[in-house]
Amino acid sequence: MREISATWWRSPEGMKNLGDEITPILLRDYFNVGFFKTSVMKADLLSTGSILSWAYSRPKWPKNRQELYVIGSGFMRPEPISDEKHANLDFLRLISVRGHLTRHMLGKYGEGLSLGDPGLLSSLLYRKRPEKKFTAGVIPHHSNVDNPDFLDLFSEFDNYKIIDFRTDDYTSVFEEMLSCDIIISQSLHGLIISDSFGIPNAWLDNGKLHAGGEFKFHDYFSSIDRPFSKKIETNKKVKISDVDSAIFESEQLKITSIQNDIVGAFNSFFQKV
Repeated sequence: MREISATWWRSPEGMKNLGDEITPILLRDYFNVGFFKTSVMKADLLSTGSILSWAYSRPKWPKNRQELYVIGSGFMRPEPISDEKHANLDFLRLISVRGHLTRHMLGKYGEGLSLGDPGLLSSLLYRKRPEKKFTAGVIPHHSNVDNPDFLDLFSEFDNYKIIDFRTDDYTSVFEEMLSCDIIISQSLHGLIISDSFGIPNAWLDNGKLHAGGEFKFHDYFSSIDRPFSKKIETNKKVKISDVDSAIFESEQLKITSIQNDIVGAFNSFFQKV
């Protein structure tokens, strides 16, 4: 198999966000395939993250473009895809998407697609189970890691750890997460990775972080039958009672089934390139 060209989000300044780095991590350390990063205009693969709109928002594409495969990606916001939008994308090959909401947006083009965010493969990458050290791990959105107002929300907590996702060092982050009894996450992939490992977790939804609002969360939740309403919704200091009512524990048989679908989607892609 030739070297794969893949695309994923990274800030213009080069900041890495663990959730968006899942694609290269999986290609390198789980599937053991050669790859390099490129723009969506030249990529073979578009996968983890709310980046499916990258394929549909370009007005022009190079002629005779090679096939672009989609595995586990999703939309950032509701974005129904018309026949007209799809007409110029004869090179697009949809294998799987993140959740039911994205699949619904694709209409007839989403029929029969398997579901699953590739971040759910995290537990297959890291088998160690470190000792529990913290009552809670708090994962801010990458824009809030250094925000004192956000950090102050947890000032009444004892023995908690802030976990910084601005990295691609997944082994260190996974170890930190697994050393916590529960995870409270503002980051979507903080929840996804927790669900992969079976760590009880709570979604902190305390304000609109981007134009898509709750859509990407609900999209992922729909794939694992996670209630949309189970969350901490506050801009005041977080109390233990807030967390207790918002905790979700994933059904590991369901997670394993989705993991098998995701691995199957990647293997299908590898056979085609």
